[in-house]
Amino acid sequence: MKGIASIVLIFSFGLHVLGQSPGTETKQVAAAAPVAGLEWEASSRSTYKMAAENWKRIIDANASNEEAWLNYYKAMRAAALLEDGAKPGKKNQSDLNNIIGRMSNAVPSSYAFNYCNYVNGNKSDESFPYLRNAIQMRPEDTDLWDDMLCDAVLSDNASELKRWVKKINDARLFSWAELEYNRNTLNSVEQNGLLITNGNVDTTPLYMLQSEGFRKDVVIVCLDWLGSSRYLHLLEAQLKVKPGVIRLNDAGATFAAVMNLGKSRAIYSALTVPRALMGGYAEKLYCTGLAMKYSEQPIDNIVSLAYNWESLFQKQYWTGQDAITRNYLLPAQLLLSYYQSIGAKEKANEISQLIAQKRTMTPEPYIQR
Repeated sequence: MKGIASIVLIFSFGLHVLGQSPGTETKQVAAAAPVAGLEWEASSRSTYKMAAENWKRIIDANASNEEAWLNYYKAMRAAALLEDGAKPGKKNQSDLNNIIGRMSNAVPSSYAFNYCNYVNGNKSDESFPYLRNAIQMRPEDTDLWDDMLCDAVLSDNASELKRWVKKINDARLFSWAELEYNRNTLNSVEQNGLLITNGNVDTTPLYMLQSEGFRKDVVIVCLDWLGSSRYLHLLEAQLKVKPGVIRLNDAGATFAAVMNLGKSRAIYSALTVPRALMGGYAEKLYCTGLAMKYSEQPIDNIVSLAYNWESLFQKQYWTGQDAITRNYLLPAQLLLSYYQSIGAKEKANEISQLIAQKRTMTPEPYIQR
Protein backbone atom coordinates (compact mmCIF):
# COMPACT_ATOMS: atom_id res chain seq x y z
CA MET A 1 0.00 0.00 0.00
CA LYS A 2 2.33 2.64 -1.26
CA GLY A 3 1.83 5.95 0.40
CA ILE A 4 1.15 5.75 4.14
CA ALA A 5 3.84 5.08 6.69
CA SER A 6 7.34 6.25 7.41
CA ILE A 7 9.27 9.29 6.23
CA VAL A 8 12.40 8.94 4.10
CA LEU A 9 14.82 11.76 4.84
CA ILE A 10 18.34 12.79 3.93
CA PHE A 11 20.25 12.56 7.22
CA SER A 12 23.39 14.08 8.68
CA PHE A 13 26.15 11.79 9.95
CA GLY A 14 29.06 14.01 10.81
CA LEU A 15 32.07 13.23 8.64
CA HIS A 16 30.56 10.10 7.14
CA VAL A 17 27.76 11.56 5.00
CA LEU A 18 26.41 14.86 3.75
CA GLY A 19 23.22 16.09 5.40
CA GLN A 20 20.25 17.65 3.65
CA SER A 21 17.02 18.71 5.32
CA PRO A 22 13.55 18.15 3.90
CA GLY A 23 11.98 21.28 2.49
CA THR A 24 8.55 22.67 3.06
CA GLU A 25 7.27 23.03 -0.49
CA THR A 26 4.00 21.18 -1.04
CA LYS A 27 1.55 20.25 -3.74
CA GLN A 28 -2.14 20.95 -3.38
CA VAL A 29 -4.78 18.25 -3.01
CA ALA A 30 -8.13 19.03 -4.60
CA ALA A 31 -10.72 19.76 -1.93
CA ALA A 32 -12.98 16.77 -2.54
CA ALA A 33 -10.84 14.73 -4.92
CA PRO A 34 -9.80 11.17 -4.07
CA VAL A 35 -6.89 11.24 -1.64
CA ALA A 36 -3.82 9.77 -3.32
CA GLY A 37 -1.08 7.97 -1.45
CA LEU A 38 1.31 10.39 0.15
CA GLU A 39 4.21 9.42 -2.06
CA TRP A 40 2.17 10.61 -5.04
CA GLU A 41 0.83 13.79 -3.43
CA ALA A 42 3.16 14.94 -0.67
CA SER A 43 1.10 17.84 0.65
CA SER A 44 1.05 19.83 3.86
CA ARG A 45 -0.76 18.68 6.96
CA SER A 46 -3.17 21.63 6.70
CA THR A 47 -4.03 20.65 3.13
CA TYR A 48 -4.89 17.11 4.19
CA LYS A 49 -6.92 18.42 7.11
CA MET A 50 -8.87 20.60 4.69
CA ALA A 51 -9.49 17.61 2.42
CA ALA A 52 -10.63 15.59 5.46
CA GLU A 53 -13.12 18.30 6.45
CA ASN A 54 -14.61 18.30 2.94
CA TRP A 55 -14.97 14.52 2.90
CA LYS A 56 -16.52 14.64 6.37
CA ARG A 57 -19.18 17.03 5.09
CA ILE A 58 -20.02 14.51 2.37
CA ILE A 59 -20.27 11.78 5.02
CA ASP A 60 -22.53 13.98 7.18
CA ALA A 61 -24.85 14.29 4.18
CA ASN A 62 -24.73 10.56 3.35
CA ALA A 63 -23.21 8.21 5.92
CA SER A 64 -23.41 5.27 3.53
CA ASN A 65 -20.97 6.85 1.06
CA GLU A 66 -18.14 4.29 1.13
CA GLU A 67 -15.71 6.31 -0.98
CA ALA A 68 -16.17 9.33 1.26
CA TRP A 69 -15.25 7.25 4.32
CA LEU A 70 -12.22 5.86 2.50
CA ASN A 71 -10.91 9.29 1.51
CA TYR A 72 -11.75 10.82 4.89
CA TYR A 73 -9.70 8.18 6.70
CA LYS A 74 -6.79 8.45 4.25
CA ALA A 75 -6.68 12.24 4.59
CA MET A 76 -6.82 12.08 8.39
CA ARG A 77 -4.10 9.44 8.53
CA ALA A 78 -1.90 11.41 6.14
CA ALA A 79 -2.24 14.49 8.35
CA ALA A 80 -1.42 12.38 11.42
CA LEU A 81 1.74 10.96 9.86
CA LEU A 82 2.95 14.37 8.76
CA GLU A 83 2.54 15.48 12.37
CA ASP A 84 3.83 12.40 14.22
CA GLY A 85 6.24 10.61 11.88
CA ALA A 86 6.38 6.91 11.07
CA LYS A 87 3.18 6.02 12.95
CA PRO A 88 0.34 8.09 14.41
CA GLY A 89 0.84 9.31 17.95
CA LYS A 90 -1.53 8.45 20.78
CA LYS A 91 -4.03 11.26 20.18
CA ASN A 92 -4.11 10.92 16.40
CA GLN A 93 -4.39 7.14 16.67
CA SER A 94 -7.36 7.59 18.98
CA ASP A 95 -9.01 9.86 16.40
CA LEU A 96 -8.38 7.29 13.66
CA ASN A 97 -9.77 4.53 15.86
CA ASN A 98 -12.93 6.60 16.30
CA ILE A 99 -13.31 6.86 12.52
CA ILE A 100 -13.00 3.07 12.24
CA GLY A 101 -15.64 2.68 14.94
CA ARG A 102 -18.05 4.92 13.06
CA MET A 103 -17.35 3.07 9.81
CA SER A 104 -18.21 -0.22 11.52
CA ASN A 105 -21.75 1.13 11.94
CA ALA A 106 -22.09 2.98 8.64
CA VAL A 107 -20.32 0.74 6.09
CA PRO A 108 -19.39 -2.45 7.99
CA SER A 109 -19.05 -4.84 5.05
CA SER A 110 -17.41 -2.45 2.62
CA TYR A 111 -14.03 -2.41 0.96
CA ALA A 112 -13.38 0.95 2.65
CA PHE A 113 -13.95 -0.51 6.11
CA ASN A 114 -11.62 -3.46 5.47
CA TYR A 115 -8.97 -1.32 3.78
CA CYS A 116 -8.95 1.27 6.56
CA ASN A 117 -9.03 -1.38 9.29
CA TYR A 118 -5.95 -2.99 7.79
CA VAL A 119 -4.05 0.30 7.52
CA ASN A 120 -5.15 1.31 11.01
CA GLY A 121 -3.65 -1.89 12.44
CA ASN A 122 -0.10 -0.81 11.53
CA LYS A 123 0.74 -4.29 10.19
CA SER A 124 -0.34 -6.12 13.33
CA ASP A 125 -1.23 -9.77 12.82
CA GLU A 126 -4.85 -8.86 13.61
CA SER A 127 -4.91 -6.40 10.69
CA PHE A 128 -4.02 -8.80 7.88
CA PRO A 129 -7.43 -10.58 7.73
CA TYR A 130 -8.89 -7.18 6.78
CA LEU A 131 -6.29 -6.90 4.02
CA ARG A 132 -7.31 -10.32 2.67
CA ASN A 133 -10.97 -9.28 2.75
CA ALA A 134 -10.16 -6.09 0.87
CA ILE A 135 -8.18 -7.86 -1.87
CA GLN A 136 -11.08 -10.27 -2.41
CA MET A 137 -13.41 -7.31 -2.91
CA ARG A 138 -11.08 -5.41 -5.23
CA PRO A 139 -8.44 -7.83 -6.53
CA GLU A 140 -7.22 -5.36 -9.14
CA ASP A 141 -6.62 -2.55 -6.64
CA THR A 142 -2.87 -2.15 -6.98
CA ASP A 143 -2.68 -0.21 -3.70
CA LEU A 144 -2.95 -3.56 -1.93
CA TRP A 145 -0.46 -5.62 -3.90
CA ASP A 146 2.72 -4.71 -2.05
CA ASP A 147 0.91 -5.43 1.23
CA MET A 148 -0.05 -8.85 -0.09
CA LEU A 149 3.62 -9.39 -0.88
CA CYS A 150 4.42 -8.44 2.73
CA ASP A 151 1.82 -10.95 3.93
CA ALA A 152 3.48 -13.64 1.80
CA VAL A 153 6.88 -12.86 3.35
CA LEU A 154 5.48 -12.94 6.89
CA SER A 155 3.75 -16.23 6.12
CA ASP A 156 6.98 -17.63 4.62
CA ASN A 157 4.95 -18.53 1.54
CA ALA A 158 7.37 -18.64 -1.40
CA SER A 159 4.76 -19.40 -4.06
CA GLU A 160 2.54 -16.49 -2.99
CA LEU A 161 5.59 -14.24 -2.86
CA LYS A 162 6.47 -15.09 -6.46
CA ARG A 163 2.86 -14.52 -7.53
CA TRP A 164 2.74 -11.02 -6.10
CA VAL A 165 6.21 -10.17 -7.38
CA LYS A 166 5.04 -11.03 -10.88
CA LYS A 167 1.85 -8.98 -10.54
CA ILE A 168 3.75 -5.98 -9.18
CA ASN A 169 6.38 -6.24 -11.91
CA ASP A 170 3.81 -6.65 -14.66
CA ALA A 171 1.93 -3.57 -13.43
CA ARG A 172 5.19 -1.66 -12.97
CA LEU A 173 4.12 -0.37 -9.55
CA PHE A 174 7.70 0.52 -8.72
CA SER A 175 9.56 2.65 -11.22
CA TRP A 176 12.75 1.54 -12.93
CA ALA A 177 14.60 4.13 -10.82
CA GLU A 178 13.19 2.69 -7.57
CA LEU A 179 14.10 -0.85 -8.59
CA GLU A 180 17.59 0.22 -9.62
CA TYR A 181 18.00 2.13 -6.35
CA ASN A 182 17.15 -0.99 -4.33
CA ARG A 183 19.44 -3.15 -6.43
CA ASN A 184 22.24 -0.69 -5.70
CA THR A 185 21.33 -0.77 -2.01
CA LEU A 186 21.83 -4.55 -1.93
CA ASN A 187 25.15 -4.07 -3.72
CA SER A 188 26.21 -1.68 -0.94
CA VAL A 189 26.15 -4.62 1.51
CA GLU A 190 28.89 -7.24 1.74
CA GLN A 191 28.26 -10.96 1.44
CA ASN A 192 25.93 -12.39 4.14
CA GLY A 193 25.33 -8.94 5.59
CA LEU A 194 22.25 -7.76 7.46
CA LEU A 195 20.39 -4.68 6.19
CA ILE A 196 17.96 -2.58 8.24
CA THR A 197 15.29 -0.84 6.15
CA ASN A 198 12.52 1.59 6.90
CA GLY A 199 9.29 1.16 4.97
CA ASN A 200 7.82 0.29 1.59
CA VAL A 201 9.84 1.72 -1.28
CA ASP A 202 13.13 0.73 0.35
CA THR A 203 11.93 -2.79 1.31
CA THR A 204 9.38 -4.34 -1.06
CA PRO A 205 11.69 -4.10 -4.11
CA LEU A 206 14.44 -5.83 -2.10
CA TYR A 207 12.23 -8.87 -1.57
CA MET A 208 11.23 -8.73 -5.23
CA LEU A 209 14.87 -8.82 -6.29
CA GLN A 210 15.70 -11.60 -3.86
CA SER A 211 12.74 -13.68 -5.03
CA GLU A 212 14.31 -13.52 -8.49
CA GLY A 213 17.61 -14.82 -7.09
CA PHE A 214 19.53 -11.56 -6.62
CA ARG A 215 21.52 -11.15 -3.38
CA LYS A 216 19.53 -13.68 -1.38
CA ASP A 217 22.45 -13.76 1.06
CA VAL A 218 21.40 -10.42 2.59
CA VAL A 219 19.02 -10.61 5.57
CA ILE A 220 16.50 -7.74 5.63
CA VAL A 221 15.10 -6.23 8.83
CA CYS A 222 12.20 -3.89 8.00
CA LEU A 223 11.35 -1.55 10.88
CA ASP A 224 7.86 -0.90 9.49
CA TRP A 225 6.91 -4.56 9.80
CA LEU A 226 7.56 -4.85 13.54
CA GLY A 227 3.84 -4.77 14.34
CA SER A 228 3.63 -8.43 13.33
CA SER A 229 4.56 -11.21 15.74
CA ARG A 230 4.92 -13.45 12.67
CA TYR A 231 7.70 -11.17 11.50
CA LEU A 232 9.37 -11.25 14.89
CA HIS A 233 9.45 -15.07 14.83
CA LEU A 234 10.81 -14.98 11.26
CA LEU A 235 13.59 -12.58 12.26
CA GLU A 236 14.46 -14.57 15.38
CA ALA A 237 15.03 -17.61 13.18
CA GLN A 238 16.97 -15.69 10.53
CA LEU A 239 19.17 -13.85 13.04
CA LYS A 240 19.46 -16.79 15.44
CA VAL A 241 18.52 -14.67 18.46
CA LYS A 242 16.46 -15.46 21.53
CA PRO A 243 12.83 -14.28 21.91
CA GLY A 244 12.67 -10.73 23.22
CA VAL A 245 15.74 -9.44 21.37
CA ILE A 246 13.57 -8.19 18.50
CA ARG A 247 10.81 -6.01 19.97
CA LEU A 248 7.21 -5.87 18.81
CA ASN A 249 6.28 -2.31 17.74
CA ASP A 250 9.61 -0.94 18.97
CA ALA A 251 11.80 0.21 16.09
CA GLY A 252 14.31 1.97 18.34
CA ALA A 253 14.98 -1.03 20.58
CA THR A 254 15.13 -3.34 17.57
CA PHE A 255 17.60 -1.09 15.76
CA ALA A 256 19.85 -1.10 18.85
CA ALA A 257 19.52 -4.86 19.26
CA VAL A 258 20.50 -5.47 15.64
CA MET A 259 23.47 -3.12 15.94
CA ASN A 260 24.64 -5.21 18.90
CA LEU A 261 24.89 -8.20 16.59
CA GLY A 262 27.72 -6.42 14.79
CA LYS A 263 30.40 -8.40 16.56
CA SER A 264 29.33 -11.58 14.79
CA ARG A 265 28.23 -10.34 11.37
CA ALA A 266 28.30 -7.30 9.06
CA ILE A 267 25.44 -4.94 9.93
CA TYR A 268 24.18 -2.18 7.64
CA SER A 269 21.55 0.51 7.86
CA ALA A 270 19.80 1.76 4.73
CA LEU A 271 20.07 5.50 4.13
CA THR A 272 16.30 5.70 4.57
CA VAL A 273 16.31 4.82 8.29
CA PRO A 274 15.50 7.94 10.38
CA ARG A 275 18.39 9.35 12.38
CA ALA A 276 16.12 9.57 15.43
CA LEU A 277 16.18 5.77 15.64
CA MET A 278 19.95 5.57 15.56
CA GLY A 279 20.75 7.30 18.82
CA GLY A 280 24.40 6.90 19.72
CA TYR A 281 25.12 4.63 16.75
CA ALA A 282 25.15 7.36 14.10
CA GLU A 283 28.87 8.13 14.45
CA LYS A 284 29.70 4.44 14.04
CA LEU A 285 27.99 4.12 10.66
CA TYR A 286 30.14 4.42 7.53
CA CYS A 287 28.68 5.01 4.07
CA THR A 288 29.41 2.23 1.57
CA GLY A 289 26.96 3.37 -1.09
CA LEU A 290 23.22 3.42 -0.36
CA ALA A 291 23.79 1.77 3.01
CA MET A 292 26.03 2.41 6.02
CA LYS A 293 28.14 -0.23 7.70
CA TYR A 294 28.25 -0.35 11.48
CA SER A 295 31.73 -0.53 13.00
CA GLU A 296 32.97 0.07 16.53
CA GLN A 297 36.37 1.01 15.11
CA PRO A 298 37.00 3.67 12.43
CA ILE A 299 37.19 2.13 8.96
CA ASP A 300 38.28 3.40 5.55
CA ASN A 301 34.90 3.15 3.89
CA ILE A 302 35.92 5.12 0.80
CA VAL A 303 37.56 2.06 -0.77
CA SER A 304 34.36 0.02 -0.45
CA LEU A 305 32.22 2.97 -1.49
CA ALA A 306 34.25 3.64 -4.64
CA TYR A 307 34.29 -0.05 -5.61
CA ASN A 308 30.54 -0.46 -5.11
CA TRP A 309 29.79 2.76 -6.99
CA GLU A 310 32.13 2.11 -9.92
CA SER A 311 31.83 -1.67 -10.30
CA LEU A 312 28.50 -2.82 -8.85
CA PHE A 313 26.03 0.05 -9.19
CA GLN A 314 23.63 0.25 -12.12
CA LYS A 315 23.33 3.83 -13.33
CA GLN A 316 20.72 3.81 -16.07
CA TYR A 317 17.87 5.46 -14.14
CA TRP A 318 19.48 7.20 -11.18
CA THR A 319 18.96 10.69 -12.61
CA GLY A 320 15.18 10.17 -12.42
CA GLN A 321 12.94 12.36 -10.30
CA ASP A 322 11.77 9.61 -7.91
CA ALA A 323 12.14 11.09 -4.42
CA ILE A 324 14.15 8.20 -3.00
CA THR A 325 16.90 8.76 -5.58
CA ARG A 326 17.82 11.99 -3.81
CA ASN A 327 19.67 9.77 -1.35
CA TYR A 328 22.40 9.37 -3.99
CA LEU A 329 23.56 12.76 -2.73
CA LEU A 330 25.08 11.20 0.37
CA PRO A 331 27.61 8.84 -1.23
CA ALA A 332 28.12 11.21 -4.17
CA GLN A 333 29.40 13.99 -1.95
CA LEU A 334 31.92 11.68 -0.29
CA LEU A 335 33.11 10.41 -3.66
CA LEU A 336 33.44 13.93 -5.05
CA SER A 337 35.88 14.84 -2.28
CA TYR A 338 37.78 11.61 -2.85
CA TYR A 339 38.03 12.01 -6.63
CA GLN A 340 39.12 15.61 -6.25
CA SER A 341 41.81 14.58 -3.76
CA ILE A 342 43.33 12.03 -6.16
CA GLY A 343 43.01 14.22 -9.24
CA ALA A 344 40.40 12.05 -11.00
CA LYS A 345 38.87 14.98 -12.88
CA GLU A 346 36.59 13.01 -15.21
CA LYS A 347 35.04 11.06 -12.35
CA ALA A 348 34.74 14.22 -10.26
CA ASN A 349 32.92 16.00 -13.09
CA GLU A 350 30.46 13.12 -13.49
CA ILE A 351 29.72 13.14 -9.76
CA SER A 352 29.37 16.94 -9.75
CA GLN A 353 26.71 16.73 -12.45
CA LEU A 354 24.75 14.13 -10.48
CA ILE A 355 24.94 16.21 -7.30
CA ALA A 356 23.73 19.30 -9.14
CA GLN A 357 20.81 17.37 -10.63
CA LYS A 358 19.75 15.84 -7.30
CA ARG A 359 19.90 19.21 -5.57
CA THR A 360 17.31 20.59 -7.99
CA MET A 361 14.80 18.00 -6.81
CA THR A 362 12.15 19.28 -4.41
CA PRO A 363 13.14 17.85 -0.99
CA GLU A 364 9.54 17.51 0.15
CA PRO A 365 8.47 14.97 2.80
CA TYR A 366 8.38 11.52 1.20
CA ILE A 367 5.96 9.15 2.88
CA GLN A 368 6.08 5.46 2.18
CA ARG A 369 4.76 2.23 3.47
